[in-house]
Amino acid sequence: MVDVVLFELEGVVFDTREAREASMRDARAALGVADDSEIDDVLADLLALRAARAFSTHIATRGLNLQSGARALIDDATATARVGVVTRAGRTEAEAMIRLAGLENAFTVTVCADDALAGKPSAAGYNLALDRLGRQRPVTQGAVLALEDCAPGIHAARAAGARCIVVGSVPAHVAIEADAYVDSLEGHTIASLDRLSRPGVEVPRRYPRRRRAQ
Repeated sequence: MVDVVLFELEGVVFDTREAREASMRDARAALGVADDSEIDDVLADLLALRAARAFSTHIATRGLNLQSGARALIDDATATARVGVVTRAGRTEAEAMIRLAGLENAFTVTVCADDALAGKPSAAGYNLALDRLGRQRPVTQGAVLALEDCAPGIHAARAAGARCIVVGSVPAHVAIEADAYVDSLEGHTIASLDRLSRPGVEVPRRYPRRRRAQ
């Protein structure tokens, strides 16, 4: 039985890709950066800061779309498990996304990029979330599911001892590193994801189709 479900907000709960790309374009334009060869450590920090501000403005003015099936899965998870967030987003961004989607009461713990000493693929964020949950009541080994959208997230979750399901359009070599793959959360429940990712159970894993060469 699944006791804990931990979500990455970006790419799993919310569709942030276009907003992130647009925010970085705005930051590069504001700082006059056209060529990556111009970027040193100082400029990289300035770009990241400006892009984060632009992203926060985007959330506040235009909002973000929830990924298909995300809200239904979160509702299903909260009925039987403790539900939390371990995200690469900053605290301000994460809280804005959660608030605008009306999900404030869904998550027992929220760990953001600001909270961990090292970002994914380090397990620091997941370990922190599990430590906080463990203070409420023990976390059963093997009863933690993590939902991620990229290789660093998969590595972080598995290093912390969680079963990881990767969600969305990812290359096959990335998907195979997770315990299971789904192209969308639509139609899934915690029970179905538990079955897909359970060790020692032969179930067909779904991998993204490779695009044919043009």
